Amino acid sequence: MIRYARIAQKCNNGSIGSLASPLLGRSSAIPVSQHRKNGPALTLRGATAYSSSLPPINNYAPIKIPSSYTAASTRHFSSNASSDDSPLSQPRESMHYDVVIVGGGPAGLASAIRLKQLSAQKGIDLSVCVLEKGSEIGSHILSGNVFDPKALEELLSYNEDDGSGQHWTEALTESQNSKATPVTEDVFLVLTESGGSYQVPNIFLPSQLHNHGNYIISLSKLVRYLGEMAEGLGVEIYP
Repeated sequence: MIRYARIAQKCNNGSIGSLASPLLGRSSAIPVSQHRKNGPALTLRGATAYSSSLPPINNYAPIKIPSSYTAASTRHFSSNASSDDSPLSQPRESMHYDVVIVGGGPAGLASAIRLKQLSAQKGIDLSVCVLEKGSEIGSHILSGNVFDPKALEELLSYNEDDGSGQHWTEALTESQNSKATPVTEDVFLVLTESGGSYQVPNIFLPSQLHNHGNYIISLSKLVRYLGEMAEGLGVEIYP
């Protein structure tokens, strides 16, 4: 981003000089000229503009230029700089993957698992990597959750059967010591200003609020369970 810092000084002809900052991305020298008796003013060759419509010079505070702020000590960032000095030209370590997924949440992990399932079915060696900003998988997912297992059960149906016949709720308990509790009853209450409440009959509720067949779970534990499953399929996870 190019920023312009305006420095106003009164010139000999009574006009106001506008100086552009040296952060212009050019490597030209910064000549210093004497524009008034009270002190020096900096100008940049080819970038000085004058205007007689600006407020009087008395409205501007005195400008102090640090002694270290000179053309010799100012580093200019420009396209003309030597490529050897550019950080982008320095060798860096790199790792190559066919697919990189940013975010180790339920969607990212499920995508990685499905990709590895498809690559195994097609006989393709597909490298998949998941990048997670947290210190570990599930560290940024702390909420409880009323979970609809339809998508998870469909995803797990593509895994090779290990013969155990274990349900995902049992696997979750075994893996993360976290129990998935089936929803047994829905109660929708409307709270009143007086502190009371009244119940809305379930028959009047939309289908999205019916939780029959859903589970109350820790979403963080579920994500950790999915992370273990993804790593078991060959997904590389970097928190």
